[in-house]
Amino acid sequence: MFASIKPYVQKALVILCLVLCSLGAVKANASIIYNWTGECTGRCTGFATGVLELVDTYTPGTAVNTGEVISWSYVSSSGSYTIPGDLALGFWSGALPVFSGPSLTHVNTIFGGVAVFNNFTDGVWNTGGGPILPNVDFGISGSWSLHTEIPEPDPLSCLTLTLLLLARIRLKHRQFNDNGGPNN
Repeated sequence: MFASIKPYVQKALVILCLVLCSLGAVKANASIIYNWTGECTGRCTGFATGVLELVDTYTPGTAVNTGEVISWSYVSSSGSYTIPGDLALGFWSGALPVFSGPSLTHVNTIFGGVAVFNNFTDGVWNTGGGPILPNVDFGISGSWSLHTEIPEPDPLSCLTLTLLLLARIRLKHRQFNDNGGPNN
């Protein structure tokens, strides 16, 4: 198949596959993840942690809109909960840092009567008050960090690229042998 394709077309196909592979890498990162941690000073002990997943259109450093929340998960010594973003019925407000640190504005949300989460700019935080975590955890040093993931390339385009490169090597090897290479 590749023997009938001109060398410049073969190179164009390889370049096309490389482009498709890199486009697949851009598509693979479908959300933005923030990790949160805070020191417990009431009800819970040690540290509490959380993971906020946002849609990939969110811009770090700007206010979070309710529709941008995919999920919020909270874990402490007194309990844990995970809330899907569609339960952020009241509102989700507050701006998160570009990379890491305390929230840039007061983060406040009410999750459809299930739980409440607050993180103030001075690091003071509280959560709970719903059926999942009936009592309220609270603490200090609430801090956010943007969790950046290295996007993975799309497997199909990379498989195609690999097969094309292997076919090209095989073709070059066969042409070398047909033209009087060391095996003839």
